[in-house]
Amino acid sequence: MALFLAMNALFAARPAMAWWNSDWAYRQSITIDTGANGAHLQDRAFDVPVIVRLHTGNFAFDSVKPDGSDLRVVTEDDKTPLPFAIERFAKDSGIAIIRVLVPVLEPGHPTHLWLYYGNGKADAASDRSTVRDRLALMAFDFESLENGLKDRTSYGNSPTTSAIKAAPGGVIGDAGQFTATDTVSIAASPSLAVSKAGGAALSFWIHANPGGAGSIIAIGDPAAPALAAQVGADGAVIVHLHGVDLSTGPLSANAWHHVAVSINANTVILYLDGQEKVRANATDILPFGGAVTLGANGALAGFSGLLDDLEFDKTARAADWIRAGAMAARPESHVVALGALEQKSQASAYFSMLGGIASMVSLDGWVIIGFTLILGFIAGEVSLTKVVQLRRIAAGNARFIGATGTATAPDPTAFFAQSSFARIEATAQKLSAVREEDGSVPEGQIELVRSAVARTQIDEAAALNKGLVMLTLTISGAPFLGLLGTVIGVMITFAAIAASGDVNVNTIAPGISAALACTVVGLVVAIPTVFAYNILMARIREQLTAMDVYGEDAVTRAALVLRQAARTGSAAHAV
Repeated sequence: MALFLAMNALFAARPAMAWWNSDWAYRQSITIDTGANGAHLQDRAFDVPVIVRLHTGNFAFDSVKPDGSDLRVVTEDDKTPLPFAIERFAKDSGIAIIRVLVPVLEPGHPTHLWLYYGNGKADAASDRSTVRDRLALMAFDFESLENGLKDRTSYGNSPTTSAIKAAPGGVIGDAGQFTATDTVSIAASPSLAVSKAGGAALSFWIHANPGGAGSIIAIGDPAAPALAAQVGADGAVIVHLHGVDLSTGPLSANAWHHVAVSINANTVILYLDGQEKVRANATDILPFGGAVTLGANGALAGFSGLLDDLEFDKTARAADWIRAGAMAARPESHVVALGALEQKSQASAYFSMLGGIASMVSLDGWVIIGFTLILGFIAGEVSLTKVVQLRRIAAGNARFIGATGTATAPDPTAFFAQSSFARIEATAQKLSAVREEDGSVPEGQIELVRSAVARTQIDEAAALNKGLVMLTLTISGAPFLGLLGTVIGVMITFAAIAASGDVNVNTIAPGISAALACTVVGLVVAIPTVFAYNILMARIREQLTAMDVYGEDAVTRAALVLRQAARTGSAAHAV
């Protein structure tokens, strides 16, 4: 993955524009696809909160501050910073979610932004209240409810009572978990009133449990709310507005759905997953306002399931605004894409990404990587030892041959420790000097010389080949150890996904990329070892061939010495 990102940075990046601020070391492009394969907008959409998801497969977490406070989002011209909010930033897990308020999305024309990071001195700029545009009256993202549920708009319409808990696996970070008895009460305030001229809109993500029928939200008098939404017995979301009832129809169980209703002076439109589902004429709905209740509402039980990213607005939302927000927020969506990494030093970016992947490797992966690296260390030590040994023997043989020549029997004493030739010569000379008590040459002595030289050659070959088995073990074992680590990592990743029930690229990519790191380490260890082994074997074969040739010469010289001694002894005996 790191290699892919580095290659992508070299070949797929758009032409770089002027750097927004030199204090930031890194940037990546954010592309929002509004065409037919993306949000499929028909008209301009203004002030759209867009979700950007970061994970180790598309972002260098090792290059950003631990809390992400150095993140900045800038317009394509590299001039204007945009409001954004960090919904979640888990550097250790390699997952982050950012909500960016995009000023305008053009139909059929991709919008490009820049994500900057890599400034250790930067102060935090994330602000959830500014990302909710000026038309939002109340917004809940259900993230981190330890300190209670908070309104993310500047109006501060936070609940007076709330006992719900955050649950993992929401569309955007955590979600609010509701049961039939859970109630969230927001007191009436002037800011929650909507006018006939402006209109109103309500939107939320819902994941209802099977058989989880009940109230989702009610605005106004609890006995007769002006606007209410509930899960019906058939699993449909039903919106009630002063006698006008709109239904999404039965929703698929165990799945997230985006529901939005837009209200103007004459019309109510219900949207499901960004698409218009049904509309109705309504002239007596606006204006309205009052208290807001989530979940159980008086005698009406609350729905059972998860709720995420609820927003109430003081304007009727355009269809393209709703569609863009809904499609961009889905974890599996391809509407928002993060581009290649850009920085002043491409090498440091590459190593930063490697560091990010390394931080995701599990303990069992590190154990296997450790064993693989131990094999690599041993193979490297053997390779270096063999290189030194071969060079010493080659140099010793060259000095031995150069000093004595091969035409006469050389004296190997001074070269015995340096040269394999010298050791072979010493063996041949020693046996060629053996005589009987009467000074004659023993019968079959030349065969003994030949046999002794052959044994010496075998000993020299064994010394040259000693330790090479560690290279063959590394070549065959390191890739399999790496594969074992990858298989275990993938198995753990999918087991975690099965346990959480949250299947998206953000949960899969970090674990898979970290698991593949084991295979990469195995190959990085094995490939150089293959080259070293083949080079060493070629050098060893050269030395063995040279020893065979020299051994024949040594035996020939010994035979000449023995024949001469035999003739001399025969002549002396005859006299």
